[in-house]
Amino acid sequence: MNYYRMSETGACPRVLTARGLGYEAAVRPVQDEHRLRYYTLLESIAAQQMADQGYVLEEGGLCEQCGSHGIHVELSTALFKLTGHLDRRLVLSTGVKVPVEIKSIGRFTFQKMENSSVFAVYPEYAAQMACYMEAEKMPGIYWVMNRDTGDNIKYIVNDTKGVLTPSNLGHFSEFTQVTLPVTYQEIVDRLNNVEILLQEKELAPSNITDSCRWCDYKYLCIKEEKEEVAVEESDKTLVEAAQLYKEGNKYKKLYEDATDQAKAILLKHALSTNKYKVSGVSVSYRGMTKKKLINESLIPEEILKKAIYYSNEYPDITIRILKEK
Repeated sequence: MNYYRMSETGACPRVLTARGLGYEAAVRPVQDEHRLRYYTLLESIAAQQMADQGYVLEEGGLCEQCGSHGIHVELSTALFKLTGHLDRRLVLSTGVKVPVEIKSIGRFTFQKMENSSVFAVYPEYAAQMACYMEAEKMPGIYWVMNRDTGDNIKYIVNDTKGVLTPSNLGHFSEFTQVTLPVTYQEIVDRLNNVEILLQEKELAPSNITDSCRWCDYKYLCIKEEKEEVAVEESDKTLVEAAQLYKEGNKYKKLYEDATDQAKAILLKHALSTNKYKVSGVSVSYRGMTKKKLINESLIPEEILKKAIYYSNEYPDITIRILKEK
């Protein structure tokens, strides 16, 4: 029987089938481990905010069953099991406990969340929350903290029976009532389809979204694109253009090899004479330098999106010279 993490139930089905079929995930940079510890710290800060406002919380701690941080919960179906870890439980004045999910996000995403539906920004979070509430058989609290300012917005999720009332919750007017855009049964149906594909040893179709940028299995979709069958052409104009390209590429490589060899000789002399001229060529040596590189994985997604801009359109074409058969 397969196990799924509740936090991944909203993931692309291709990711879930890839994992189930044993495909290797891309190696994550060490910075991801630092980021995870950072987010866990922010979660503790948000929980302390709740405690400071008078809310009584059941702590998460370290799960003894699997070593993850949080309160262990499980769900089972005929085909699979779901495991998850609640950030906290809120203890009401009546003694009733409800699940609490804490998220820390940057100020730009925080603004988007304030101006739209809470789960429109990260729809996969809705599936995670649905699983938590199904496991607890309770409505939930969704507490979102702006990690840049410390501000927070608070949601009561799917409280159809009025469990969270002003008398037992406190500060009730500060919460916004929301309904999840997905049901637990829809999640089960979705995972049942994944299980069927796994039985047939098939990958789910690609589903291109903004989340693909961070996907550990995006190489599978890239590989799929590369495996498109090329059409063999025989048009005379195309044949002549291809031959001309091969001829030009051959001379280009000879040119690059020659200039690289000459550059090495000229550089060697420049190490002792910083600036000189020889046979119509000027050589200037300014010492060692470095390229400036940016590690995008360290930049919050909402800031990175602000910094990215696009050039005018140009043809996206790859020309390779095939090996002779």
